[in-house]
Amino acid sequence: MMLAPGRQSIFITTVDGARYYQRVVVDIRSEQLPTCVRDLRKNKIERVFNRANSVFAPWREDNLKTVQECLDHDFSFWKVKFIKDADDVEQVKKIAA
Repeated sequence: MMLAPGRQSIFITTVDGARYYQRVVVDIRSEQLPTCVRDLRKNKIERVFNRANSVFAPWREDNLKTVQECLDHDFSFWKVKFIKDADDVEQVKKIAA
């Protein structure tokens, strides 16, 4: 048990329900604490991503056709109010695609 230096009150309850009260005066530690440095690199596991064994296995890669279909669907819901000219809206769509 680690206690701060000075006067401490300790309440102890045992498994069978008995309670004990103790007052202790803890002196200031005169010696240095031992340092414990762990090398965390020893236990490091090098992980390799394997798509076939991941949650992404059933996903399909997007191709140009799929991306274009998604953009066309999104463009159908566009309500662009800050671009006044219809030609400018079409140019923005071309840039996004």
